[in-house]
Amino acid sequence: MMKRLAQTFAALILFIVSIPGNSTEQAEPIRLQYLGHAAFLITTSSGTRILTDPAEFKGYKMPSGIEADFVTISHEHIDHNNTSSLASDFTSLSGCLPGNQKFNYIDTTLNGVHIYNVASYHDPGHHGLNSIFILEIEGIRIAHLGDIGTELSKDQVSEIGAIDILLIPVGGKFTIPLDVADSIVSQLCDGSIIVPMHYRTEEFDSLPHSAEDFLRGKDDVVRTHQTEMMISPLSFERKNIYCKMEYKD
Repeated sequence: MMKRLAQTFAALILFIVSIPGNSTEQAEPIRLQYLGHAAFLITTSSGTRILTDPAEFKGYKMPSGIEADFVTISHEHIDHNNTSSLASDFTSLSGCLPGNQKFNYIDTTLNGVHIYNVASYHDPGHHGLNSIFILEIEGIRIAHLGDIGTELSKDQVSEIGAIDILLIPVGGKFTIPLDVADSIVSQLCDGSIIVPMHYRTEEFDSLPHSAEDFLRGKDDVVRTHQTEMMISPLSFERKNIYCKMEYKD
């Protein structure tokens, strides 16, 4: 069993997001590091660092001395916008204006990374705002859904486009329920890596669902037992892979 897990993880380390017509070779892979809750640190092959939704909340802590060039913030809640631990100068890209009462639309290219956002809501009643961020990095398209609380409309699906790596909240209560998460995967993913986030853990135990609840019954599930993975543009059979990463304080 341990040998099979090791082989599975080794295959994941050389994971590919296959992009038709893209023959560009990367000198180094893109690194995706999970920092807990909805926070990820994405490092491009050239060393640009993008931090998403940093949290200092409940049991979640940002690593000491973490550095980033850009920080995307889906909405202005304390478990998604805490940049106080960052040890470097950075550019903040917030999808909502201060007070969380109005969307802040972003469409920019920084250090070769195209970043734009799509407006959405935190709840079905549209009382709270949430911004979906799309990152286009060396031919790979990553979507961070933030605290999305509603199904995606046809217009939103069109704006987001096809996604290679989907970072999706699955804990429920403050975000979409599990059936809506499955529906969004079917709308955006076809040969993609789906990474659950914002779910019940020992650090935040008041959410209804764990990552395992979301993964139950699904094919092609990989549990890395690691905080990070590397993504390289090699060729592989296109299919959706569900990847559970680990948070370690």
